[in-house]
Amino acid sequence: MKSRVVLGACLMMSTLAMAGEAAAQSGYPVRLVLRPQTLPARGLRLDGELRIAGISACATFAGTTRCESATATALHLGAGIGVLDQFEIGANVLPLQLSPEFAYGNPSVYGRIQFLRGSDVQLAAQAQVVIPVRDGSKLGFSLGLPLWYNFTDLLQLQTGLFYSATLTDPVNQNLNIPLRLNFNLNDNVHIAGLTGVGFNLDAPGNSLAIPLGIEGGYALAGINNRPVLDVVASFQFPTFLTPGSSGDVVNPDLWVASLAGRFYLFL
Repeated sequence: MKSRVVLGACLMMSTLAMAGEAAAQSGYPVRLVLRPQTLPARGLRLDGELRIAGISACATFAGTTRCESATATALHLGAGIGVLDQFEIGANVLPLQLSPEFAYGNPSVYGRIQFLRGSDVQLAAQAQVVIPVRDGSKLGFSLGLPLWYNFTDLLQLQTGLFYSATLTDPVNQNLNIPLRLNFNLNDNVHIAGLTGVGFNLDAPGNSLAIPLGIEGGYALAGINNRPVLDVVASFQFPTFLTPGSSGDVVNPDLWVASLAGRFYLFL
């Protein structure tokens, strides 16, 4: 009788342990490369990003070369919420241009549903609508299939297929295939290499652009080993290579630096 009781207790403890492990795996971990593509149900994320863009150009006239540069600063504030474990919605509520002059930009809303969440492969579908608030702007939208693949529990490739369109006359259509390699040094610190390819569908050869960038971030852990705050800094050249350009193929003249914070609350 005692042996049966002990055996039953061991089986119960083993079942609870496995259930606890499964719950931990299906949660929202601190380590970036182990996170799912969507927030868990009742998970809230508050987003803030400060972005500085710079461009320089040189022109030669009468044997004299002159170079000029300009910068612009923007602040984006938004949020995302997990409606279900595999369905997330959110918005960029305050797209603010701070300089060279202050202006309110075009807000946007998005939805993402994750229909594949394996141990190595994740796949989702998402849609975004950009609302034309600023004078002269047009309605825009984008559709995407983000695909993530984990080589190990420290190394991850993020890619996918993303189509965007602005309803001008004619419609401005673009296709992007980002390539992002994430590497976690430990649970809290990650670095990433950023590149990919993008082009305008009306002139794919002439508009082909390959970005180049780097990112680093720190995740602060909270209760149940879930993230409380992400702090992420990045620097990239959005059009570093333009193979179809009639001018220089290498273009480091346009750059973008950003500092972002993401605050999490799990209800």
